[in-house]
Amino acid sequence: MTDNGAHSEGRLPFTVATTPTARGALTVAVAGEVDHVTVTDLADAFDKALEQTPDALLIDLGNVEFCGSTGLAQLIRLNSLCHTEGIDLRLKPSPSVRKVVTTAGLKDVLPLVNA
Repeated sequence: MTDNGAHSEGRLPFTVATTPTARGALTVAVAGEVDHVTVTDLADAFDKALEQTPDALLIDLGNVEFCGSTGLAQLIRLNSLCHTEGIDLRLKPSPSVRKVVTTAGLKDVLPLVNA
């Protein structure tokens, strides 16, 4: 699990943890705020997950309180990489992430699943 420790007054700590699940699948659970401060840790976690060449990848964003444009860009990048590699990607968004994705016009582009 990664905790970048970048939590000042009122800022939620950012964590990301990758867990293998059944039959060659991985879950990457993300919590806290995804922004310019934490996005490098997120990108690193996504890259490490892809290095394991899973058949399926679930990104659990259920505990993400804020997702800025840099986080959204990483989700788009991950979607493209998974598509290229034939990895079944699913994103389980929090209400705030779902709102950002919808506002950006990407709800039909990114593979969102219900919580």
